[in-house]
Amino acid sequence: AQVSPVVSTQSTGGLSWSGAVATKAPVTAAPTSGGGSTAEKEFANIIADNVNLYVSLSEKIGGPVADQAKLFKQAVEKEKELIGKAAGQKKPSPEEIQKLLQPISDLMTKITEIKDKNRGHKNFNHLNAVAEGTPALGWVCVEPTPGPYVNDLIGSSEFWSNKILKDFKGKDEDQVNWVKGFNGFLRALPPYIKQYHTTGLSWSTGGGAQAASHQTSGGSTSASGGSFDALINNHVNLYYNLSKKLGGPVAEQAELFKEAVTKEKELIEHAAKTKKPQSAEVQKLLAPISDIMGKITAIKEKNRGHQYFNHLNAVAEGTPALGWVCVEPTPGPYVSDLIGSSEFWSNKILKDFKGKDEDHVNWVKGFNGFLKELVPYIKSHHTTGLTWAK
Repeated sequence: AQVSPVVSTQSTGGLSWSGAVATKAPVTAAPTSGGGSTAEKEFANIIADNVNLYVSLSEKIGGPVADQAKLFKQAVEKEKELIGKAAGQKKPSPEEIQKLLQPISDLMTKITEIKDKNRGHKNFNHLNAVAEGTPALGWVCVEPTPGPYVNDLIGSSEFWSNKILKDFKGKDEDQVNWVKGFNGFLRALPPYIKQYHTTGLSWSTGGGAQAASHQTSGGSTSASGGSFDALINNHVNLYYNLSKKLGGPVAEQAELFKEAVTKEKELIEHAAKTKKPQSAEVQKLLAPISDIMGKITAIKEKNRGHQYFNHLNAVAEGTPALGWVCVEPTPGPYVSDLIGSSEFWSNKILKDFKGKDEDHVNWVKGFNGFLKELVPYIKSHHTTGLTWAK
């Protein structure tokens, strides 16, 4: 058995264009006589009906809730611009798409950072609800099932918004309406996507031959695969890009780590479509990831005394977290136990560079962010072990 490849082009930073493209064309987002496409105008209506309520009430609440809302409003406005742009041109190359997606990806990262900086805040449930729901904006780079991808994320956000309702229902209607505004946007996305972007963001014409060239033998992207992709887009790409900037063995480790998480995503997709094989076959599927993990540790061992040895240690200690795919029945706690070992070293990096070099601080945010978000991802999709098809 071999892991089926599911991504024909690897991401280079931020949100990535990934997954297989279905042969059925999505609804064409035709321009309207009033300027702008129908799809763009309908998306604007969703913003007006839901996001504006959420933003205005966030401003009333103030603090980090308002800070998040400002960024979220910017992100949905940029997404609206992207929808309008796509309706008026043929689908460009993956590299060009990356450039179009980058501003949205950057805002998504900042929204998560606000949550992380305000642990213990009285409105932390609000910050979590938004941080968990924001990845839904990544539907623009999911093919061919963007609607189900969003549906899969709604529950993670509502877990936190339900806590808000429990605390404030019958006591503070502003808080209740805050939830209605944010949840209303998330809930409106799947039917909107189904109508205008059934198999992926609708580009003007030329989806046929070009899109077919990106189709893979693996078929559609699963919900768990799409969510894992979001982890890569939101965290690993930041770590990877800054590692390339730092160069040397840090960059070498990052190349291997990016390769490992990509292979892990392929394994997740393979498992979603395949019944669980015998242990010997599972070991064969895991071997490529295991080999890369060994190489990452070897780079650390070869570079004792390097100026960025703390970076090499942080990655070497965190990489075993990828081994959750062969842990049963508690893969989430397994990862949680490993995070501290990596953070021991990344905290040294923060001590050395905080307030001096933001590249190193953001490097830590990227790598640590992936490890931390891996735990709720596993809890949501692989509670007792890697999920195989029934």
